[in-house]
Amino acid sequence: MKILATIMMASTVFLGGCSPAVYYVPTNPAVATGPRPAKEVQVFIGSAPKDCPYREVAYVEGIARAGSPPETIGLMREEVAKHGADAMILTEHHDPSGRYSSATHAYTAVAVTFLHGPCPGTK
Repeated sequence: MKILATIMMASTVFLGGCSPAVYYVPTNPAVATGPRPAKEVQVFIGSAPKDCPYREVAYVEGIARAGSPPETIGLMREEVAKHGADAMILTEHHDPSGRYSSATHAYTAVAVTFLHGPCPGTK
């Protein structure tokens, strides 16, 4: 996955795009349901609560040369919602030039569906 992330980040830098780009790579698409509103997609950092078993449905990456982290994460959330994921678990953030500078930064995440409905107590 690190190689994929590096290739995606490099292609975004060389294309010179200033708006965030989101990449969605299905890993288990048969598990996902139909589209849902982005506001219904739960966002976790590092891991989902232990009492919420899930299946991974995709690897997701948001890359931006300019723009804010909330904008990038919001676009990632919209993308996973289109594919029916229940949640997105942010796994990594790359900000090589310091806190939210104009340099390229990237977020990686895993899109998941919960096995027993929404994760309780997190809405």
